[in-house]
Amino acid sequence: ALVGVEATSASRHLSGAQPGGATSGWRLTAYERRTIPAYARLAEAVHAHECGIFVQLSTGGVNDVGRAWTDNWHPVRGPSRVPSPIMNETPVALQRSDIEELTGDYGQSAANLHEAGIDGVEIHAAHGYLGMQFISDAFMNTVAFSEHGESSTFEAHYDVTWHHSMDGGIAVRMWKGLALGLAGSHVAEPVTARVDAEVPHPFFYGFPRLASGVRAGLTRREIGLHVQGQYWWFVGETFLLRASWGPTVFIARQDLVSEIDTRETGIDFDRVLLTNHRARTVTAGSLGFNLGFDGSWFPTERLGLGFRVRYSRGTATVMLGNQSPTPLELGGTQIAGGLRIAL
Repeated sequence: ALVGVEATSASRHLSGAQPGGATSGWRLTAYERRTIPAYARLAEAVHAHECGIFVQLSTGGVNDVGRAWTDNWHPVRGPSRVPSPIMNETPVALQRSDIEELTGDYGQSAANLHEAGIDGVEIHAAHGYLGMQFISDAFMNTVAFSEHGESSTFEAHYDVTWHHSMDGGIAVRMWKGLALGLAGSHVAEPVTARVDAEVPHPFFYGFPRLASGVRAGLTRREIGLHVQGQYWWFVGETFLLRASWGPTVFIARQDLVSEIDTRETGIDFDRVLLTNHRARTVTAGSLGFNLGFDGSWFPTERLGLGFRVRYSRGTATVMLGNQSPTPLELGGTQIAGGLRIAL
């Protein structure tokens, strides 16, 4: 048997049980050496029943609680400035020094638990925790604008984590189990952007007002052309398994928020509303890679059914006029199924 201990913090700042980054005061912590005797007693008690024990290490990242705790306010930190969809807080982007500290804390936590006699650790990188946030395909663009004679910026945050796609391909066996393939994928889905702006005050210089809005009706289009080397395994007379790898050419078209309109409100102009957003379409290309695995079942000689799991990735940079460059992560994990035809 195996017992798992959840909700254990591995970071002194990004979700712990001490001032400076506590998700909540009740969370366990493992990176401080003072916790070793307590974990040793826990391990001894569990081992007495011939049972193993693992501890799950986690970090909240952007989904940490920062301003909600009035007696322990602190900024939340995450891979980018994309706001938390749960806590609605805009994080501070992690710097290299923060990441180095974080990996060190995870290593120290694992070492402390090992010294205490814990049998193993589990890294919680799903369900919105920090590990998952690093592989999310959310992105943002920053636009500079002028109002009331003062310069400022707004940020548009886009969530393109998952979409439906169409996919097709052909492959030819060249020699024994080796084959060459060519596949294409196409995505065209609506995207919603959240816009956060710092709007200059009409009378007081250097005292911007914060305003937020949502821009719907944007579109992301992405085409991937996947060149593949393949290896085939025949299982009996009706099953075929294939592994594939190779380069991918990406072409993407993304609508980006380019302008905003505002309206003053309040007697003393202490508030401002975003009343309209305009967008422009930008195009980018990238050379990336793909890795995949699929299986086919042929109940007849020519027709069958199949499934595919493919991971592809490319990175492109788009420019909205003379604004700051915006990186786009292209591709991702694709799970598909459909008809197979043998020629």
